[in-house]
Amino acid sequence: MKRKPKKQTKIKTFSLAAICCLSIIAFSPLPKNQTEYKQKQYLVISDEKTPKTQLPPKAAAQESTQSAKNLIPKGKNLKVPILTYHYISTPAPTDKDRQALSVSEVVFENQMKFLAENGYQTIALDDFYNAFFQNGQLPQKPIIITIDDGYYDAYINAYPILKKYSLKAAILLPVNLTETSNYLHWNQVLEMQNSGLITFVSHGKTHVWLPALDQSSLDDQIIGSKKILEEKLGIKINWFGYPYGAYDDRTIETVKKAGYLGAISTLPGSWQNQGEIFALRRTRIGNFATSQFSEILNQ
Repeated sequence: MKRKPKKQTKIKTFSLAAICCLSIIAFSPLPKNQTEYKQKQYLVISDEKTPKTQLPPKAAAQESTQSAKNLIPKGKNLKVPILTYHYISTPAPTDKDRQALSVSEVVFENQMKFLAENGYQTIALDDFYNAFFQNGQLPQKPIIITIDDGYYDAYINAYPILKKYSLKAAILLPVNLTETSNYLHWNQVLEMQNSGLITFVSHGKTHVWLPALDQSSLDDQIIGSKKILEEKLGIKINWFGYPYGAYDDRTIETVKKAGYLGAISTLPGSWQNQGEIFALRRTRIGNFATSQFSEILNQ
């Protein structure tokens, strides 16, 4: 990253938009041997296109930005790449928004085959938590696969490939969108869970911008979605994924209040720190050739 000119050091003179941009640029993966570092503002690091109907009100966005604090996470660092996928399919050429979030079925299989043939072992988020806080042991090359938003092609295309290579994955599920067009149905969710390969992460009820909500609505999205998933699946749901990667202090406190063990963000990086258990870092994966995919995993 280039050093900023001296005239840019007085952040007080910047507009809110400039502050947000700088805070996004400031994020970087954790260095291998660093056990303590300073994290800057953490309002939003999003790899999804936000629909205009769900853009946060200016006042809410400003409040969320101002509430974000400087944190100094301490403790263990572990290199556990968490890979981010959305659609596992090929969109229509005219669907520009979906193209940016899609990995073709062929490319996805090539990537999964690479993992299986090169010593990577997929683990569940609970395994990762146990390694951090309960002295659990991780394989030599651990990796976590996440598929966001609960689209139906996670079942149609991704799931058969994951079964073929005996790979685990976590699907981030907005519970109220199940049974609607282009989303998973509950019978598919149950089938995948019963396979032992797929676990489910709450992604809220309706995939909305959480920092803009009042507390009652925030509770409904975070706590309410957990209750629905637990009733439907008959197991405890330990993890939450922030829709659009958007969160602030109040959102994190609500996730903690709900009883989740941790949460998944869209902060970039493969090194995870104990102090970021409620904002785990991820690596977005696209239609990468095997050579590029390998390079990303080794970063």
